[in-house]
Amino acid sequence: MDSVNTSPVRLCKDCMEVHNGGSLFCLHCGSSELVPIRTGHSSYIGDSSGCRFHIVEFLGQGGMGQVYLGIDEAVEQRVAIKFLHPQFAHDPVSVRRFLNEAKAYGRIQHPYAITLHDYGQHEDGALYLITEYAKGLPLSKVLQSDGPLVWQRALGIAQ
Repeated sequence: MDSVNTSPVRLCKDCMEVHNGGSLFCLHCGSSELVPIRTGHSSYIGDSSGCRFHIVEFLGQGGMGQVYLGIDEAVEQRVAIKFLHPQFAHDPVSVRRFLNEAKAYGRIQHPYAITLHDYGQHEDGALYLITEYAKGLPLSKVLQSDGPLVWQRALGIAQ
């Protein structure tokens, strides 16, 4: 029978390193600022994330998170705000994968790549990442409405 890890997954506020178990300090940077990652709540509409990003609409969900439309109130710019799904909040592997996604966005510099604006932890403990908002339909919706893509269109999307 598999054992279940009941120790809370914790995040270092200084270096964003993920820890599971009963550590009282970060094994990466030595900080004592370890905070538990919580499951968050069912909807973030009306909340603010990262202080200046106001959440206005639920856009959808994927394998790892729920995505909302937000407004960067400082510059009145639309952003996409992704929260880690609550069921993954206690899984250190999923938490690391989510944070690695944020780091990957931050490293990519390309005109067709989404820009990372911020990532961190909401005041309720849920993890989020904030990216540029790209208006359009998800590929799954295009495939549902149009059926299989002709190779030229698929190649254009891939490029």
